[in-house]
Amino acid sequence: MIAFQQDILSGFGIDAFIIQDSFNQIQMARVSLKNDLESSDDAAKESALKKLQDKVAEIVSNLTQSALSTKDHQYFEDYLIGELTEEVWRRLDDKSKAFLITAKSNYESMIKMKDSETFDYSGVCLLVTKALEVETTKRFFISYKNFLEQKYSSVSRWPFALRQRDRGQITETVISDSEFTLGSVVSVIGLKRDYDTDGNITGYQIAHVGTKNEFLDYARNNLFKFSERRRVEAEIDKDYHFIEKVRLDYRNPSAHRDRLTITSARGCLEYVIDVQHMLKEMLSTMKI
Repeated sequence: MIAFQQDILSGFGIDAFIIQDSFNQIQMARVSLKNDLESSDDAAKESALKKLQDKVAEIVSNLTQSALSTKDHQYFEDYLIGELTEEVWRRLDDKSKAFLITAKSNYESMIKMKDSETFDYSGVCLLVTKALEVETTKRFFISYKNFLEQKYSSVSRWPFALRQRDRGQITETVISDSEFTLGSVVSVIGLKRDYDTDGNITGYQIAHVGTKNEFLDYARNNLFKFSERRRVEAEIDKDYHFIEKVRLDYRNPSAHRDRLTITSARGCLEYVIDVQHMLKEMLSTMKI
């Protein structure tokens, strides 16, 4: 089961019945998504992973935020501001802030407890990856849609990657914000994944030059603080590799494994927030 240990949540003063009900909701979500989580269809699997991530992040965040004292909330917010900078923190969505505060506070509480090495840290990583998804959706999808709406009078001229399919045919209906995932970034910027015979990703290559150039036009004009083509291309390359690493190394294992280790959770936090500062590195180059 993807959840925090009961004694961790009880330590926050949360009623045992509420904790059990939350655990049941997470388990029901995982059971209902089991077939898609194990599917060989990448789109179905990605959608299921997002749904499970969203359910866990919502439940754990709501539980913790309701019990976290004002003093502790401020402590972890100040810590995150120190790692991300005031400028980046100010531009984060309020939901992202709550997810990151919850992730850090839960992690710090868990590692101080007896037998902390045996706990399931899936929730920590899923809160972090959900925060990244919120910020990625804003910059790689919602703002991009606004750019395309200004540029074209018809969705028929938009890249296929942003449009829904109906029985394999591209429609003129744009995918919804909730359908956009961390895995959507690669296709939106005009690339595709290469796989080996075992289904492992071996690299990335251009899928459609027009789609790549369309996103590049948006990135140069609306997304980044700079517009030099080579610098923008290099930044996009760095960003999608960052997003893919988080998706593959932290989000996916958090949904698939019975228990995510303390080492993985520490690696997730250090990579995204407080050692390598990749979230700060990405957002600090952007003007959105």
